[in-house]
Amino acid sequence: MPVRSLQRSSRRTSPQNRLANERFFYPNAASTAWWWWWSSYNTALSAVRQPLLSVARDPRLALLAPPGSRSVRTVAERFGADESEAQQRRGFVSLGGEGRQVTVGDDGEVTAILASPNTQNRSPISRRAAISVAEGALRRYGLDSDADFLLDRVVDIQEGGGSEKGDGSAEGPFTTGKLVQYRQKINGLPVITPGSGAVQVTLDNDGTVTQVRANTREVQELSDQPRAFTPEPSPSGDKSTTNEVRDPDSALAQAFSERLRNSLLRGPAPIGFTTVPGTYEIGYDIRGSEAILIAQRAVQVDFDGGYSKRYWVKAPLFA
Repeated sequence: MPVRSLQRSSRRTSPQNRLANERFFYPNAASTAWWWWWSSYNTALSAVRQPLLSVARDPRLALLAPPGSRSVRTVAERFGADESEAQQRRGFVSLGGEGRQVTVGDDGEVTAILASPNTQNRSPISRRAAISVAEGALRRYGLDSDADFLLDRVVDIQEGGGSEKGDGSAEGPFTTGKLVQYRQKINGLPVITPGSGAVQVTLDNDGTVTQVRANTREVQELSDQPRAFTPEPSPSGDKSTTNEVRDPDSALAQAFSERLRNSLLRGPAPIGFTTVPGTYEIGYDIRGSEAILIAQRAVQVDFDGGYSKRYWVKAPLFA
């Protein structure tokens, strides 16, 4: 999702600090100047990976390692943090190091702040160079041993601001770096769950990696038997092991019908709906301790009064 911070502040670093510490309350009066920082992006233009539109011939149900099974010691060694200074906080473990801060969440997500970006360099690093640096970071910090990855998108990081005097003067926006995102692959297919199964590498225009965030899950087993599958006896008496994947279009139509039926019980009836172009995709969805093969697409539902709602419809294909 796009991330944006807009804050009245005389310092450029304040929006990032506010994002990282928004759970805290500060009674101090804010500056009347303002500065913004964002990694908002055009989804289509930033995408590198093409959505998968066909069903896998050899589907599998993935059994995943528990969310909290990531070793704090391994994370500390990878990112050069000091495990002896680990502090247990609410929801995460914090590790310090030479000019870096690393956290390991209870959900297994790792966030490593490795350096301060050089925001004075406003000559955008090329996409190719950014990808090369990001791939090097995957290897350097051992993330490539956790899972297989697929390059997903490259996003510009921008900032800008203005003064508090007179009519004000605007600066920017300036491109100060890039965010390179990779998607975890399971059985050759991408994880498409928002906020899961991804690695993000942030770098400035100097090519310095400033932050790494990883929320992948180790695959412990791939099963060719879906949970909902009940083997049927063959003519010889043996149980059949043939597992068919559901047709994506039929599965999505059924899932949308069920969602529409449930919404009618709670609110007004829609006057129409349309499928949002470019949103259809097949991949793995992480649900608890499993990753299941699904099809998904966005549907816009229109109501009286000129308002619309957009829903993501997901349908299991092999679960």
